[in-house]
This record gives sequence, C-alpha cells and structure tokens, in this order.
Amino acid sequence: MEEKKPDALVICSTLNQITNYLVIKEYMPEKVYNITFNEKVHKIMNSNIKFDDWDEQLKKVCKEKLGISDFTDIILEDSGFYNIGDIVDKIDDEIDEDDKRTIYWDITGGQRLVAMAVAKFIKKRKNDKWLYIEGNIEELLVYDNKLEELEEEIDYGKEELTFKEVFNLTGFKCNDKLSSTNILDINNKKINDV
Repeated sequence: MEEKKPDALVICSTLNQITNYLVIKEYMPEKVYNITFNEKVHKIMNSNIKFDDWDEQLKKVCKEKLGISDFTDIILEDSGFYNIGDIVDKIDDEIDEDDKRTIYWDITGGQRLVAMAVAKFIKKRKNDKWLYIEGNIEELLVYDNKLEELEEEIDYGKEELTFKEVFNLTGFKCNDKLSSTNILDINNKKINDV
C-alpha cells in the first residue's frame, strides 16, 4: 500500500541542505516549511555563513528538479531562540490550519532546541512523523509522534544527484562549463600521467 503524502513537511535550515533535499524528494510534499532564524541569531551562530543563501539554493533546486515551490520560512527570533515554549508557539502560529492534518518533521539539520520543541509539539498529533537521516548507516529513520521507531524501508543512499547539485546544496557555486566528465577526465589524466 502506497503511503499518503503528508499535508506538509517541516525542515530545519542547515548548512548541509542535501539532507533536506533527500527528504523532500522522498515525500514530495505540496508545502514545505523551513525553520530558520533571524539575522541576529545567525550572527550568534556564525557571522561568516550566509544561511539565507543556503536556503534559497535549496528552494531553487527543489523548484527546478522536483517542481516544488511552495516554501514558507518559520523565522525564529533571538528573543525566543532559547525557549522551547516560544519555539512551539511560533511553529503553531506559522503553520496554516489546512497543513496541520498530517505533518512530517525532518529534524536532521536542526538545532537541538528546535528538535526538542518539535517533540513537544507533535506529542498529541497522532498522524505526524519525526524523520532523521542517519549518515553513518545511510538510512532515513522514521518515528511516530510518541518517538517510537516505525519500520519503514527507506534507503536514501541510492538517490541520484549530480556533482553540481551536491555542490550547490552545500553552498558552492559551480561554473556551468564544469561537468562530471571534465572532472573525471582531469583526474584520470593526472593519475595516468604519474
């Protein structure tokens, strides 16, 4: 039996958008909510990193490759960043009522306080699922709203991504003239010339 798509998927802004992309590709939701932070919190975390650029790149790749363009940012303010109750309230206020029937929560890239707020938020939401990509075993772990592991066979390790997509999702800008073939040819030439 094919699983019904969630009404919404919530992701956490991260510097490794590959994890968010893989979950979005797996579930193909109509609506994606991105939990992120205002500029002041970004500066507290790391003043050199442009989080908004990473988020925009994910949105661009999802639109171009998957046809998914309905993204809404849930922006956490610095005043509520360290308060789980404030994070829960912000999430509840920002998610549309129509999207609240079934929500999947990918906490792979999130801050620990956000993950704890999500755990609190979904306790009474029996249709929601908690998702986490575990890189060491290349599996997408799925839990119910009570944080009980569900048996779902999802192997994300076989997803097809080009070099350009991977580099873009991890914050690099690629020269359009560079191709996978060029990279392989350059490497083979260097290896063969040694």
